[in-house]
Parts: sequence; C-alpha cells; structure tokens
Amino acid sequence: MTEEQTVEEEKKPEDKGEFANVTVDNLQRTMDKFMEVANVNAVYARPVRQGDTTIINCSEVVAVLALGVGEGGGGDKESTGHGSGGGGGGRIFARPVAAIVASPSGVTVQPIVDPTKIGIAVLTTLGFMFAMIGRMRRGPRR
Repeated sequence: MTEEQTVEEEKKPEDKGEFANVTVDNLQRTMDKFMEVANVNAVYARPVRQGDTTIINCSEVVAVLALGVGEGGGGDKESTGHGSGGGGGGRIFARPVAAIVASPSGVTVQPIVDPTKIGIAVLTTLGFMFAMIGRMRRGPRR
C-alpha cells in the first residue's frame, strides 16, 4: 500500500474539500444571469422609425461583477469549528451617449451630452484647483 492510497483511505466520506457549498454551477448561474443583461441589446436600442427617418439610441454599458469565497476555522487550540462561505454581487450602469440618425439625406451620429455631468466635473476641477492654490500660498510646513 502506498502513501497516496493511505491518504485517500483516511479521508472522511463527508469531506468534499474546500468551498464545498460554493459550487461551480452556482457561480456559472450567477455569471450567466449577469451576462444576459450586459449584451449588445443593452448598447444598441431597437430602431425607432418616424417616416423616412430611423433613430437608434447607443448607450455606454459598464458591468462590474465580484465573487469571493473563503474558509476558516477556530482561532485557538480548543476550538474545533470550521466553516466556509461565498458571496458575490454586481452592478450594471448604462447611459445614453449617442443617437444614430438615418434619413434619406444620410446617416449622422448625434452625441448626447449630459450637462449635469459636465457641471459636476467643472465644479470638482475648480474645487481642486482652489485647494491646491491655497496650499501653495501657505508655503511648506515646518
């Protein structure tokens, strides 16, 4: 009998290894559901016809997904507890960025500008600029 056979025989039948309760099937189902939403239909909307003109809305889609698993036991010699677990989460952000307009006179791409985002970006930039100017005027710390 070799050492490998001995190790296999000593394994308990209920010992399924690390992360037994987090199966690959669960992770795959989560990923499949996530990818159903983040597809080409989320980027290009259905065309809308108005007479001879067709408009297709285009969006920017950002998908974020995080999965994790962990395993651990008791911190002291007396503790025999052991556990494992896993979890995950995600978020999808979408915003319109352009409209493709196809008419008898030609095809154009019209950008969709969000004035609120531009205003926030300008105010944030000005805030950082004034903060840095104030720090530079004070001089070095002693």
